[in-house]
Amino acid sequence: MADLKKCAVAPNGDIITPEGRMSFADDCHKGKKNEKGEMRYPLSMLFPPGSDLKLLKKKMFDVAMTKVSGDDAEKTAKAKKYVEDKFLDPVEKNAGAEFEGWTLLRLTAAKKPGFIFANGKDVSSDDYDTEIYSGRWARVSSDPFWFDVKTNKGVAVGLQNVQLLRHDDPIGGAKPRASDQFEAGEGAADSPDDMFDDSASGSDEDPFA
Repeated sequence: MADLKKCAVAPNGDIITPEGRMSFADDCHKGKKNEKGEMRYPLSMLFPPGSDLKLLKKKMFDVAMTKVSGDDAEKTAKAKKYVEDKFLDPVEKNAGAEFEGWTLLRLTAAKKPGFIFANGKDVSSDDYDTEIYSGRWARVSSDPFWFDVKTNKGVAVGLQNVQLLRHDDPIGGAKPRASDQFEAGEGAADSPDDMFDDSASGSDEDPFA
């Protein structure tokens, strides 16, 4: 059984992250156009304290080492800095005080990632809006790459696929699930008209008079 607190290596060499909570999950399945008008599928992941991200950092470091210049010490320092810059403090990025000590990582994909449940079953596109939301726990497969656009360059983390794990409270303004808001009570009205039926309320007064 996989250790959900550690990275793992997929058969094709992609790095599978530890479990974390998704943020900006709508953009991940609906897509969002960048400044060039190209569709991208970004996702932010929030990893709790104790998450082991060493395998992912090592692969990012290896990517950076092939691109930076200088002697060995200079290259190592530059590559480490590029990697460190990608692992952010979520509180500083307005994620909320409850994420103190967590780690924020932003990933992106040029093609819509695949989504599966913990049991390996594919998530139907009909269920995306209810199953994929900010706050849910997930693991993602990733493939770091180097980018160099104008004056902006560094290591990016490519998003490949997403495995949805357990439910949790929505975060970041995510729409709450209906099942989290309503409970069926005894004597619940069967229709809107029943709610204002005088005989059911035991009163002849019109509450809106």
